Amino acid sequence: MKTMRLLIVCFLLTATIVSAQNVNTTKKSEIDRNKEDYEKIFHKEVGLEIFTTPNYQHLLDLIPAYLPEWTFRGVESRRDTIWAVGISNPEMDEHEGLLQAKLRAKALIALALKSQMQYISDDFSKLAEQGRLRDLSAKYQDFSRLEAELTHPSANFTVTNTFRNKYGETIVLVGYNQRQDTTNTVRLNVTMERLNVYIETVEGIEKIATSRMYISETALADTLNDELITERFNNGLTKTTRWRDSILPDFERKAHYLSDSSFTDTTPGHTTDAVYGLWQGLVENMAYQLSNTATNLPAIIKNTSDTYTTQNDYLVRTVSSSHIRYILHKWWLKQNDIGLDAKTETLQSLLPEAQKN
Repeated sequence: MKTMRLLIVCFLLTATIVSAQNVNTTKKSEIDRNKEDYEKIFHKEVGLEIFTTPNYQHLLDLIPAYLPEWTFRGVESRRDTIWAVGISNPEMDEHEGLLQAKLRAKALIALALKSQMQYISDDFSKLAEQGRLRDLSAKYQDFSRLEAELTHPSANFTVTNTFRNKYGETIVLVGYNQRQDTTNTVRLNVTMERLNVYIETVEGIEKIATSRMYISETALADTLNDELITERFNNGLTKTTRWRDSILPDFERKAHYLSDSSFTDTTPGHTTDAVYGLWQGLVENMAYQLSNTATNLPAIIKNTSDTYTTQNDYLVRTVSSSHIRYILHKWWLKQNDIGLDAKTETLQSLLPEAQKN
């Protein structure tokens, strides 16, 4: 009888332990699920992405990249040498990145020596189109193009400083000696463009801004082509870089840079985000400044009819064409935004009847 009681007690004790373990397992599973759900809420609220595995690259990119002080030099002239900084795309092969950065520095030098600036703007008032669901009440658009050509011996350009940052961007300081031998010439062509479109409708305002920088250098049988195109439609952005006629992959990371410690201006003017790389932000800002520069050049202003819409009440057209020097005087980084100061010198108006604005 005593043996039977002992067996019953052991059975009840074992059942109690197993039941307790099952309860603990169930509670642990519930706690884990609650933790996972709450972590998702946490990441959503603080704006962090959820990774199934640790993304150490994402964390490293939050640490601002160092840039040497000479990176922020504009186009400078000392004695017979002109200096400029060129920057490659992120994540470029080291050899190709060096070629690309050097080519871009040459382009800035060519624009500073002599360029042809062309500009047209159309300002529509009370513009209406029939047969559409919405009417246009106002529209403004302008297009600017800056072109330069430089024929030079390859030996006239020298790279004096080189730096490669953690995003795989190659940065070079290039000098151009204007007094060296002019044999064995290389041809460099540069085009920078900006299109702005503002459309006001009953639904609101639409803004389109397209920037383009195209560089081509031909030496004997070898040609280097570099093209950057960005388009901003309201708050959206598309970007394309072609190098040697191939489209480069998009830079998927988010770049962060240390601010330029020498820049102390509290009103930097127009800025562009450097999150997709330094060259893109720099070119977009230069192209933006290009439109502002054009409004100060000698121009022809006239009223005309609009031949590519159904109906308009009033149109003012401004046209200008001049030889200028376009000089990137200086640029800076502040809280990952790029600002710059571009200076222009008008050499000659190519429209004799044009008037100074």
